[in-house]
Amino acid sequence: MPQLRLTQKFAKDLKLKNLNEFKEVSSLFDDWVVDVVRVNRKKIAMVTHVKSLLTFFIPYQSIGGAKNIPQAIGVLLSEWIANNGYSRYYQEINELFNQPFHFCKTSDRKVLGHMNDFKRCASFTWCRCPFDKINWIELADDIADMPVTTYKKSAFSTPKQLLIDVLRSKTT
Repeated sequence: MPQLRLTQKFAKDLKLKNLNEFKEVSSLFDDWVVDVVRVNRKKIAMVTHVKSLLTFFIPYQSIGGAKNIPQAIGVLLSEWIANNGYSRYYQEINELFNQPFHFCKTSDRKVLGHMNDFKRCASFTWCRCPFDKINWIELADDIADMPVTTYKKSAFSTPKQLLIDVLRSKTT
């Protein structure tokens, strides 16, 4: 069951008043934080994987509104996994994102701090480019290559490398 930790802004867009409590996750792919940002008055969901910090940007208008964001995460993750040579996880992701979602409150300020850094970096793109010309996949790839501090505090990595490292350790 995919767990989506929602900010208050995104929970309001989904019209959810009472969010569940955080639960332990059973799969590598089922723990995400979802926030909303505005770009030229249009809403964009910013979705970040808790463990790796891999981030996707999903314009509401491109998929029919906030209610379709949860399903879009599975699609984008499947594409990312396939494009990076880990298509053997496609079945697991597909099965996971066809289950009901567990919506809960955000509990980890550290992930939100990274998301704020990602927003600042992404804003350089969306401030210089007309909204309809922004390549959201490319922007997410740029963020995936951005250095971040890891949970080891003295080490740096990228969200892309963090997820690849986790996938490699999962197969051994």
